Amino acid sequence: NKKHYEIRVFDEKRRKLLLGDKIIFQKRDSGETIEKTVVKLMLFDTFKETLECMKDFREVLPSIETIDEGVLLYENISHEVGNYKKASAKFGVVLIKIE
Repeated sequence: NKKHYEIRVFDEKRRKLLLGDKIIFQKRDSGETIEKTVVKLMLFDTFKETLECMKDFREVLPSIETIDEGVLLYENISHEVGNYKKASAKFGVVLIKIE
């Protein structure tokens, strides 16, 4: 897998992440799992700030054309407090660099 970044709400679960932690990702289509290592954590207030800081936001959202489209996509993801828009306002956003 060529993905080097993940963007998530910085909620209680993600606040436990430490550099060097292993994360196991599961592909939705095949169920295949991939293990990655956390090498950097960067905190932001909003998804827009997070996407704007990246050289190329398409590294996390390859099918999205604009940052605003990406923000809408993230903000509409379901979360226990309602959606990622509400959750990011409460917790902030974390950009996780993985290898």
